[in-house]
Amino acid sequence: MKKRLNIIIAFIALVILIGAQFYVVSELYHLKNGEFNRSYGGEIFYGVETYQQQKELNPLAPVFEVMDKLASRLIFDYPGFELETDTIKSGIIRSFENLLIENDSITPFLEKYLEAKNLDSDISTFFIIKSLKLHDLSREFIIFDKTSGEDGLINNQDIGQGAIFIRSFNAKRDYFDIEIDFYVDFSNRIRIIVREMRFMLVLLTLTVVVVLLVYILTLRNMLRQKKLSELKSDFISNMTHELKTPLSTIAVASASLTLDNVLGNPEKSKNLSEIIKRQNKLLNQMIDQVLDISALEQSGFSIKKEPVEIKFLIEEIVEDFRVNQKEKSTGIEIEYNIPKDFYIELDKFQMTRVLNNLLSNAVKYNDKKPLIKVVVSLKGGSLLVVISDNGIGISKENQKEVFSKFYRCEHNLPKKIKGLGLGLYFVKKIVEAHGGTINLESTPGRGSSFIINLPLNSKEYENTAC
Repeated sequence: MKKRLNIIIAFIALVILIGAQFYVVSELYHLKNGEFNRSYGGEIFYGVETYQQQKELNPLAPVFEVMDKLASRLIFDYPGFELETDTIKSGIIRSFENLLIENDSITPFLEKYLEAKNLDSDISTFFIIKSLKLHDLSREFIIFDKTSGEDGLINNQDIGQGAIFIRSFNAKRDYFDIEIDFYVDFSNRIRIIVREMRFMLVLLTLTVVVVLLVYILTLRNMLRQKKLSELKSDFISNMTHELKTPLSTIAVASASLTLDNVLGNPEKSKNLSEIIKRQNKLLNQMIDQVLDISALEQSGFSIKKEPVEIKFLIEEIVEDFRVNQKEKSTGIEIEYNIPKDFYIELDKFQMTRVLNNLLSNAVKYNDKKPLIKVVVSLKGGSLLVVISDNGIGISKENQKEVFSKFYRCEHNLPKKIKGLGLGLYFVKKIVEAHGGTINLESTPGRGSSFIINLPLNSKEYENTAC
């Protein structure tokens, strides 16, 4: 419960950190955007002033002259109150807008000006009509006024929120008065700002990635520790159970040896002594397995290779296994196929442990008459030993963990399978100590196949015996 609470608290802290990082990035962007507006807006303003100094007049003066002619013609074309209708006002505003667009000489100059300053010149310009009045000596017609709350938008496109206000242009001529605001927007604004923020963005991103990685690793380690703890508990439980059985048998047999009817019967004494001997051997095997784990984790398996006749080894192991199984059950079928007789260098004792373990599992995890096949073959520079059975099979989930220490597969067999979960763990370690690999192919309900791949020496030991 405490670990789960720690995970939840760590996750909340991670979310808060990511949220804080986004807030910092957002505030930094707004700060950089303000700096951008001041810097680039200032350059544009100086550019307009430079243009005005070069022309020695208002940059829109030529347009205003054309507008004045248009205004005089409109007043004479509409001598009455027709100029006050909305339809005519809209047409007049569009006419003035078109004149601004057609006679715009500021934008081309600003593009060249920015290029000379080595600044981004991909700009969009906007002229916003704030007010427009037509008049003659005796009459005045308000076509548009900023007090109405509307703006006249020029350039046939919507002005973005990031557009920078540069300055206003005012004109009072014989037949019209006009006020125009001039805006400039940069197409690459975001790219420029992000480029200036790149160091901070990289730093913040690395911070989030590192914290996220630490969280994931911590979570994974906690889950792994939980799993190891469960495996440890299962191992202790299984070990205790497995040890109790031979110890109880030895205790009962030892107590029976002191009975009068047993002391006077040599046959019974001999049988009880054999039972004690077998159970003592079983206890030693269990203890040896546990000791092997400690030795394996410290220095790995110590193997002693020698040339071994593979056919003889397989036959010997299979026959010994058959004899051993006859004492427990009948009906086990073991087939083996060794097409070629040859020698290979390996540790005979350890490899016998491997094959006996796989054969034993093929019998234990079986709900019908066991059929085991052992096939030996050469493939390239490797020896392949395939042990297949018709048992209950292993699910994909269990296949991933089947070679893990203390791991025991779940099954639906009615009988209890004894063991410490160390058999396949040792099998894998022994095969790897020989420089080989072991793989599993299994389908639930249809059996399993363990494929052992052992490398051959460059010199193959041929058996010349008949």
